[in-house]
Amino acid sequence: MLFLSQLITGKVQPGLNKGKDTGARTANLDPILAKDLPRGLYSCKVQIEKKEYNGLLYYGYNSLRKIDCLEIHILDFNEDIYGKIITVTTKKFIRSEKIFQNIESLKKQIAEDLKDAKK
Repeated sequence: MLFLSQLITGKVQPGLNKGKDTGARTANLDPILAKDLPRGLYSCKVQIEKKEYNGLLYYGYNSLRKIDCLEIHILDFNEDIYGKIITVTTKKFIRSEKIFQNIESLKKQIAEDLKDAKK
């Protein structure tokens, strides 16, 4: 698949606060911001108030919420950024979206994705 980096800027919105259950807290953005992005998981750079972090961006169907979502997990980051504007630049397409039947299978996939992202 030909991949072109995309820039997405938006305000962090509240989610379901399931990050502690799945092993990865995420910053949720309005999914309409990613309407031109192919669905799936990407490595990304995240800019928050002039600081830059590595992360993972997922755009696609959220099996827990049963809606489309745009979620960014910021690696090695644990601050409250609700309501803040962040800018995300996709770097590399990792995998297509997946549908999970339960939280255990989602947790397993997230653990694998995080392990790969930290390499």
